[in-house]
Amino acid sequence: MYAIEALSEQGVWRALKRTLNHNRLEIQPLEVFLSVHCHGAEARAGRINVKVILIGIAICTKFLYEYEEGLSEIFKVPRRIR
Repeated sequence: MYAIEALSEQGVWRALKRTLNHNRLEIQPLEVFLSVHCHGAEARAGRINVKVILIGIAICTKFLYEYEEGLSEIFKVPRRIR
């Protein structure tokens, strides 16, 4: 996953962190995103076991490592980038 895309799309970074911290993916109904009502739509959640590789320039990684609490617990950050 490209780090800049995860950071620039509203809500993506927060959802990614929450998903990876809890090993649980919550799929929201379409109405949450479109502000419309869908009959029978409900949120679904499930356990996951995935590995995510963030791709980005070093300055982006340094910024995240410095300002995002708990990043080192979610992602293995090479020492040379810290």
